[in-house]
Amino acid sequence: MTMESPVVTYDPGTRIGLHFGEIFNIPVNDNFALKPGIMLSSKGSKYKIDNAEYTFSPTYVELPLSCALSFGSEKVRVTFQGGGYLAYGIGGYKIDPDGNFIFLNYGRSGVRDGKPFDVGFMGGAGLSIKNFLLSAQYSQGLRNLSVSEIAGSDIKNRVIGISVTALFSEK
Repeated sequence: MTMESPVVTYDPGTRIGLHFGEIFNIPVNDNFALKPGIMLSSKGSKYKIDNAEYTFSPTYVELPLSCALSFGSEKVRVTFQGGGYLAYGIGGYKIDPDGNFIFLNYGRSGVRDGKPFDVGFMGGAGLSIKNFLLSAQYSQGLRNLSVSEIAGSDIKNRVIGISVTALFSEK
């Protein structure tokens, strides 16, 4: 996550998350396909504020929609894809400097930890061999997820991902 504030200095770090779900392959021709899907995806960051360490790990239901260009044979193909995503925060957790595990709150009342709705773009490349796909992708959230009322506060998702995918076909 990228975090910016005019009154607090963040030192964000990388956090490993997981995603799983289903991506549908809708071929348009031999080399081009639409790829809508549904994923459960954890994102987040580890960060420091004045030497105090925090972990912030929201979980989203994500609806990616990408287009893919593929080249190669039936057994080995190179794929390039790009598109967008919509996501909605359904849970997750944060860990404060004292080690307290706290579930995230996206509600309208009380202390909110972030805005639940995110939208962004993504792109990547992969190599499919037989029934497996190894891919790398990057996604960038476009919506400010900060609930702070301080002008200039900004939090956005930014994900570098590596995926191993099992490919199923009707053949």
